[in-house]
Amino acid sequence: LVAPKDLRLKPAQVHFTLHPSSFTLHLSTDTFARGVFLSIDGDDDHHFSDNYFDLLPGEVRTLEVSTTLPEEELKKRLRVMSYR
Repeated sequence: LVAPKDLRLKPAQVHFTLHPSSFTLHLSTDTFARGVFLSIDGDDDHHFSDNYFDLLPGEVRTLEVSTTLPEEELKKRLRVMSYR
């Protein structure tokens, strides 16, 4: 066991699909993604049903997004980050 700062993690590619009728996100990754964090640039009035979580390869995480932005604008502004 090591401190989180000393973990040797591969860079993760977190992919998402957005289902516009329900504003549901499906997230997946190619390798372990530590501390996945979602945000929407320039929109302070939004909510994700979950945020800041670990994601394993092969796992699909489904989240609900609450925002007043239209679908295309949400796709442009959505940011998905992870520790590595």
